[in-house]
Amino acid sequence: LENVPSVKVDLEGNVSLRGSSSFTVLIDGRPTILDPSDALKQIPASSIENIEIITNPSVKYAPDGTSGIINIILKRNRMQGIQGQISANAGLDNKYGTDVLLTMRKNRLNFTVGGNFDRKEFPGFNYSDRTTITNGDRYNVISDGERGFKRQGANFRFGVDYDLTEKDVLSLSTRLGKNKMNHDSELKYTQSVNNGPNSVSWSEQDNHRKMQFYSVNGAWQHNFDKKGHNLITMLDVSARSADGGNESFRRNEILDIVSSTENIDDFSDRRAELKIDYTRPLGQDSRFEAGFQGRLNTKDIKTSLYLNSMFNQDFSNSADFSQNIYSAYASYSGKVSNLGYQAGFRTELLDRDITVKETNKDFTKTRWDYFPTLHLSYQLPKEHQLMASYTRRTSRMWDMILFPFMQYVDDFNVRAGDPNLNPSLIDSWEAGYIKQFKFAQFSTEVYHRVTHDKTEFIMDSYQGNVAIQRPVNIGKDYSTGIEANLNFKVKKIWEPTVMASIYHYKVNSYGSGQKKTRESNNWDLRFNNNFMLYKNVTLQANANYSSPTVNPQGTTKEYYSFDSALRVEFMQRKLSTVLQMRDMLQTSIRKSTVDTENVQAYTKSYNKAPMVSLTVTYRINDFKPKRTAKLNMSDDMDGGEGF
Repeated sequence: LENVPSVKVDLEGNVSLRGSSSFTVLIDGRPTILDPSDALKQIPASSIENIEIITNPSVKYAPDGTSGIINIILKRNRMQGIQGQISANAGLDNKYGTDVLLTMRKNRLNFTVGGNFDRKEFPGFNYSDRTTITNGDRYNVISDGERGFKRQGANFRFGVDYDLTEKDVLSLSTRLGKNKMNHDSELKYTQSVNNGPNSVSWSEQDNHRKMQFYSVNGAWQHNFDKKGHNLITMLDVSARSADGGNESFRRNEILDIVSSTENIDDFSDRRAELKIDYTRPLGQDSRFEAGFQGRLNTKDIKTSLYLNSMFNQDFSNSADFSQNIYSAYASYSGKVSNLGYQAGFRTELLDRDITVKETNKDFTKTRWDYFPTLHLSYQLPKEHQLMASYTRRTSRMWDMILFPFMQYVDDFNVRAGDPNLNPSLIDSWEAGYIKQFKFAQFSTEVYHRVTHDKTEFIMDSYQGNVAIQRPVNIGKDYSTGIEANLNFKVKKIWEPTVMASIYHYKVNSYGSGQKKTRESNNWDLRFNNNFMLYKNVTLQANANYSSPTVNPQGTTKEYYSFDSALRVEFMQRKLSTVLQMRDMLQTSIRKSTVDTENVQAYTKSYNKAPMVSLTVTYRINDFKPKRTAKLNMSDDMDGGEGF
């Protein structure tokens, strides 16, 4: 993903698309029960055939996600016989893992089975200086020390395709797995009130969670006599459950325990989705599509807090959550001379209910939303192509922040939810140009995106030195910019790729009846280089830079990093090794500020670097992944990028 335009990956594996963590992840075109970044972390790179980035999808796709869709296409070879690959990896700071993928094709049956185990630790450092103002008093808290993140997971998947007839294909697949995560820290706290004398304490904290998940997917495709005329029905059932907690204790300067907390939270999540897609060609260059989608989701959550071993009712709650979304869409595409077009319309009914068990209070929301789209493409002479599109999308915030009660984070932070939040609606315009040269490919896109009812976590003072974060529909934001990508080869020895983005960002927030505007001019640059040192030896060196940018309450500072990797292949490319070094100069330091009437804060964090790992992969019966790169309207004229 680090080599894909518009996508960024930090050192802990968190992914953003065009600067936003609000995007949809599909696996083989199907939804996943996991949150986007968690889903991507569960997939070993060696099992991926290609990646599709769709920034302005058509109405055929669910409109969730501010910045678009990342569709992961997994390897599933349909050649006769058995093929596959086995890989293992190990790295510094207790990182290791392995994965296996096997496929078998026999007559009409195609089987795929795979599994992986992965363990990673990310030791690091964190510093924070925060002042909160409560009732005219200024409370200052400075924390610094070590913090770490650990992730361990295993998953298994199995799939089978069966050609019932020449016109009917039945598919069945399942995924199941479990993982556990730990955030731990050892921090020194220095506190003062109204610039008075300091008090010093030390805190140890262990935030841990275990989760199990599974999904079962069945699909049936019927192809009619005319090519491209088909009906696809898909049913997906999935569930996950998690239990975890946060244990911490704080000592004073003479190392006596002054406070201890135990925060326990559990949740379970169940989902079902039915999707029906119908496609009918209406001529040589026109096509009609229509479909229905129903998404059902239930969740329950329970939190319990113990302060100094005493049960705390204020931060102990339980609730039930139910959300159903029903959708219908239709689109028509055609071509007039060199002009291709697609127009579509989608409507969705949202029905949501949240019940707090302790008070038996219900919070309901029912609303209709509408999502029109328009995609255009124009083929110019000599392999030039122009594209333009408009789509409306939505961002429905993480379910957990809708629960209407307070949640304890640590001694200095609490979090609250809001069941009355409106989903954000995004109007997105894009125009693109692509040119294929003999030894190079150039593409560029200009875009303008407006987010209505933008939702952000807002920090405010709660009481004393405790701050509260709560989600708020703050107003609107605007992103206007241009992206450009140039890839070329120099004498088959050096293949550089330059990816640049320049954009203007503005956010208008409304608080206490007043409008506040923050804006900045931003730019990102990535310079990737592939060097063919020998026939089977490749060196990759990458540089990344992101400029400072504003947010509704402050700024995110600039950061940059340098990465490299060496790939060597043996045994006629059946065996390969990759030695990777990330953040070589430990420059990927994250800094941010908050500056409001009641809160001023500065935070800095970084991981231990460089991060070094070695991966060894063996392919069985010459199992080869497909590698493609394109920027076009895709097969559904969606303005997607496939990699």
